Amino acid sequence: MMMLVLVLGTTIVFSSCSKDDEDGGEYSIIGTWKMTYEDYDEYEEHFEYIFYSNGTVVETCYIRGQQSDEEYEYEYLYENDRLTIIEDKYTYTVVVHWVNKNKFTISDDGDILIFTRQ
Repeated sequence: MMMLVLVLGTTIVFSSCSKDDEDGGEYSIIGTWKMTYEDYDEYEEHFEYIFYSNGTVVETCYIRGQQSDEEYEYEYLYENDRLTIIEDKYTYTVVVHWVNKNKFTISDDGDILIFTRQ
């Protein structure tokens, strides 16, 4: 089974539900996010993550714009600018760096992963 791409082989933690942006709105991980890479080519694969308020997240892969046949569901915890993904026996944590309430990045081994709200 495909390993959660968010981690890229490391621990995951996302950040900041309570930060306010210049519009006065709250930053929230809840919703649909498209993940691409810093050097993204629209014809390559990208991932979509849907974070639900019940603590589940669904991961879907798209290759050349076409949705793959498989989706993966995980549990997550989001608190104090950290997101923890629970996948079977494994737990991953990453820190999220918010650009604004509709975009955040995480860095892993020199790769920049970009998440844009859909």
